[in-house]
Amino acid sequence: MCLMNNDDLLPDFHIGRLIKAIADEKHVSSKKIAEALVPPRYRDNADKIFKLQDIDVEDLQRISEILDHNLLATISEKYLSHILFTGCNVGKEFNISLKFETNKIEMMRKTVKNAQWKNAHIGGYINEIVQTRRLKKVGIAKQLGCNPSLLSYYYKSKSLTLKPLIKLSIVLNHNLIAEFYLIRMNNFDVMAYYDNSIIRLHAGTGNPQNQNTGTFELTIPSNPLTSTPKDD
Repeated sequence: MCLMNNDDLLPDFHIGRLIKAIADEKHVSSKKIAEALVPPRYRDNADKIFKLQDIDVEDLQRISEILDHNLLATISEKYLSHILFTGCNVGKEFNISLKFETNKIEMMRKTVKNAQWKNAHIGGYINEIVQTRRLKKVGIAKQLGCNPSLLSYYYKSKSLTLKPLIKLSIVLNHNLIAEFYLIRMNNFDVMAYYDNSIIRLHAGTGNPQNQNTGTFELTIPSNPLTSTPKDD
């Protein structure tokens, strides 16, 4: 199976170096990381983890637990912060904080995700996005620099490696890491930056509370972001 070859989308991506940087900071050995992975792919060559140019997302989640550092959130913020986070899979309540001094939006889920996503897999989720938008495989494949048949393989995949996931997010303009993976984690923060943006509050979306001069917080009790608000 060929890999996506359009590396212009991620010219400086190297997941092994990022893992090593965090591991060194946390004083965690490559051997300890390797022992945590199932199946034990790197147990006989643990240092190979620090040389990986790509990695399965589920492996990265396990490594995040060992390092006590959410690597998926780090990747999302570095490569996908320009993509609007819709929170379409969020449960009953989440908080939005607008920090004016840093131009940063932070969103934190307060309750569990929708039950319908419990057994969903990433391939089916991507396929649903493509079908809903009525996008063509040929057009997506051209932007990714891969064969259209590779997309069919991804649609059936229960897990993906990180690099294709980021590239698909960029091409689809949909943060798959935040919307599918981070949304399932407890007490996660999803961050995005804004500049010269217009923020509209519509009736019934929640109760804004200006708790201090540096932060505007809005608690949303339902899931209004599943529908697109009408323009004023």
